[in-house]
Amino acid sequence: MQERRIQSHPVVKLSSVIDEALIVCDMKARTKLEAIEELSSLVAAKRRLGKEFIIESVLARERVCTTAIGRRSAFPHARLAGLKQIIVALGISKAGVDFDSLDGAPVNFIVLILTAETASSDYLGTLAAFAALSRDPQKMAMILSAESAADLLATIQNFGMTIES
Repeated sequence: MQERRIQSHPVVKLSSVIDEALIVCDMKARTKLEAIEELSSLVAAKRRLGKEFIIESVLARERVCTTAIGRRSAFPHARLAGLKQIIVALGISKAGVDFDSLDGAPVNFIVLILTAETASSDYLGTLAAFAALSRDPQKMAMILSAESAADLLATIQNFGMTIES
C-alpha cells in the first residue's frame, strides 16, 4: 500500500490579513467607482503603491463581472505584479453604495483584496472567509455597527475565522 502524505498548511486567522490602517468605517462613496477610488487611495497612501494602477486593475476585473454578490457586500479585487503579500482594505458605508449588485441592493460592506499575480490560494481563501461572514446575518450586523477601525478589527478577531488555502 502506498503511503499518502498530507500537507499541512498553517492556520491563518482572517484578522491577520487586515491592517487597522486600511479600514474605513464611514465611507463617503456613493457609487462603485467612488468606493473603489476611496479604498484604493487609502491603500496607495499606506502601502506606497500607485493609486491609478490599483484603480485601473480593480475596474478591469469589475468590467468582467460585478464583485457585489448580494447580501450588502462587495469584494472588488485585483492581481498586481510585484506584490509580495495580500492586502485587504475594508470599508463600511452606512448609507450604502450603488455597486451594481447582483441583487440590486446597495452595498454596505466592501472588501478590497489585492494579491500577487500568482497567489490564487491566498486570494480564494480570503474571499471565501469574507463571503462566509457576509452570509451570516448576525455577524454582518456586528460588522456594520462598528464605529471605528479598531472596533471592526476586534469584531472580526472575535469571530475567530480562519483562511483555508
